[in-house]
Amino acid sequence: MIFLCRRQISARHTPGRPSARGGRACAAALLLALAGCAGDGPLASLTPPNPEVPKVEADNFPSIGTTVVAGRPAPLTAEERAKLQSDLEALAKDREAKLKQSLGAGN
Repeated sequence: MIFLCRRQISARHTPGRPSARGGRACAAALLLALAGCAGDGPLASLTPPNPEVPKVEADNFPSIGTTVVAGRPAPLTAEERAKLQSDLEALAKDREAKLKQSLGAGN
């Protein structure tokens, strides 16, 4: 709305000081624009457009990302996870020992 707020240059206008007529026109245009957005109540934009939304049971919505995929193995149990952790640690130690041995043999 900048085009509505142009300053009127007249003989009485001094640089750096806007004319009162241009300010009033800008304020009037701004008020008219805001009046077009106003609703019935003071906070019309905060009320939902359709307050008559039917209630839906909590389990009636689809679950996103938690569905069971066919063919996917079940998650590990605590015992299986502990065994896997110990196997991975043993493998890492074995690879580290082999790497140190190959670096030591190269010198």
